[in-house]
Amino acid sequence: MAAIDVRLDLDSMLIVEKNESSADEPYLWVAFMKVDATTLNLTNMALSFVELHTPDGSHGNLGQASQGIDLGQTAIIPPAIGRFDTTLVTTGLPPGIGDALSFVAVAVMGLEEDASKNSAVAAGHQAMVTALQAALNQAIQTLSLPSGGQVANQVQPAVTKAMTDATVSGWSFFPISSLLDVGGVFDPDDFVGASFAGPFNFKQIHDAGSAGIPFIMPDLFVSESGNGKYRISGRVSRRPFVKFAGLFTPGQGSQQFVAGDEFNGFVSFWKQLANQHPPVDMLDFSTYLENGQRRFSGVFSPGKGGQQFVAGVDFNGIVKLWKDFGALKPPVDLLQCKTYMEGGGRKYAALFGPGQGGQHFVSGDDFPTFVALWKQLGAQHPPVDLISLDAFNDGPVLRFVGVFSPGKGGQHFVAGDDFNTFVKLWSDLGKQHPPVDMTDFTYWIDNNVAKFAGVFSPGAGGQHFVAGDDFDGFVALWSQLGAAHPPVDLRRLVVLEA
Repeated sequence: MAAIDVRLDLDSMLIVEKNESSADEPYLWVAFMKVDATTLNLTNMALSFVELHTPDGSHGNLGQASQGIDLGQTAIIPPAIGRFDTTLVTTGLPPGIGDALSFVAVAVMGLEEDASKNSAVAAGHQAMVTALQAALNQAIQTLSLPSGGQVANQVQPAVTKAMTDATVSGWSFFPISSLLDVGGVFDPDDFVGASFAGPFNFKQIHDAGSAGIPFIMPDLFVSESGNGKYRISGRVSRRPFVKFAGLFTPGQGSQQFVAGDEFNGFVSFWKQLANQHPPVDMLDFSTYLENGQRRFSGVFSPGKGGQQFVAGVDFNGIVKLWKDFGALKPPVDLLQCKTYMEGGGRKYAALFGPGQGGQHFVSGDDFPTFVALWKQLGAQHPPVDLISLDAFNDGPVLRFVGVFSPGKGGQHFVAGDDFNTFVKLWSDLGKQHPPVDMTDFTYWIDNNVAKFAGVFSPGAGGQHFVAGDDFDGFVALWSQLGAAHPPVDLRRLVVLEA
C-alpha cells in the first residue's frame, strides 16, 4: 500500500433539540484534516503540519435546511461543505506505521442564524480557521516521539491524541459569541456545539472497501445552554472505483482508446478515425464530470463507418433522432445511449450506426416496469434483446434507460448487485455450456456503495471484466489483452465519477 483516494462525507444532520421556538436556521463550520507522508517529518517533528480543508462557512450553507428546519427533521448536507476528497500517501513513512499513521478526520461547529451580519460570520469563520490551524500545528510539532521498536505502537496514538485534544479544547474555549457579535447586534447567532470524528486511518479505510466506514458524530450541543442539539452522520470510504471499468471480449485487435477529452476534441478524434480507409468505428463511450468539466472517453475498432454521435440532447430530441434515423433506408440504429444531468436538466449522449431497425427505446422506467418490458420483448418471436443499458437516480427511485433490438433471446438481467455479487454471477454464467456472456453493464451509487446492473446473452466466453482501475492500470490491461493471440478487445466502457 502506498496511496489511496479517500472520500470523507458528512451526509445528514438531525435536529435532536431545537434552538428556536420557530424553525431553526442552522449553518455549519467544517474543518477536514489530513495527516500522512506529505505532512509528517518523523525525524524533525517541528517541520510537520496538519493539512486543513475548510469549506464555506456562511449563512445558508445548508441550502434549503438553512431557511428553516424543525425538530426531528433531517437536513441533507450539501457536498460543497460536507465532502472532502483527498489522497492518503504512506510512501516515505517507516514500514509498519505508515498505514496506521496516515489518516483523515473532521471537526464540525454548528451555529444557528439570528442577527449576526454576514461580514461578522465571514470574519469569525476566518478567525476560527487561523486559530485551529495554529493549534493543530503546535500540537503535532511539539510531540515527543518514542524511538526504536516502540515507534510503530506509539506514534499513531500520540499524533491522533494531539489532534483530537487540540481540536476539542480549542473549539470548547473558542470566543465564538464575541466573533458573531461584531457591532453589538441585538441577537447574535447562537453557537449550538462542536464535535469531532476520526481519525480514520489508511488501513481502516482500505480494509473497509467500497462500503466505507459509517459514523455518527457526538452530538453538537453545550450542556444546559438551551441552544439546541444537532446530530451529524457521515461516512469515510475509499472512493468507490477510482476511474475505469471495462468489459473485454475476444475480438480482432487494432483498437484505439481515448480518455478525458472535452466534447469537441472527442468528436474530432472520432471523425478522424471514421475517415480512415477502412473506417474505424466507435464501439462504446462514457461521459462524466471531472473538476466540473464534462469529459468523454471512448474505444474504437475497425468497422464499416456510417456512424452518428450526439451529446447534450434532451429526451424529446433523442427520441426524434432515434425515430428519424430508424426511418432511413437502410435504417440507422441506436447502438449506445447514456444519460446525465447538465444545466439543470437531463441530457443524453448517443451513438448511432447502420443496423436493421425494429428497435425499442425507453428512458425513465423504474425497475419493475423495465423488467416487465424486457421480459415482454424477450418473449416475442423473434425475440428482441436488450443491447444498451444505463441507470440514474431520480430521488429515491432508480430509473433505467434501455435500447432493444431484434436478437436471439436467452438473456439474463440483474440490477442492484454489489461488485462482488455481480462478478460472481458473471463468472458463474461464463462457466456454463455454452457460456453466457455479459453484453452491457452500468452502475450507480446507493448509500456510498457501488451497485451494478448487467445484461447477459449466449456467447463464446473468454471475457475479462474489471472495475476500479486508474487510468494507467486500465490502459496497461487494455494493451496487454489487445496484444494477446487472439486479441481480446474492450467492448464496453464506464468511467466512474469519484
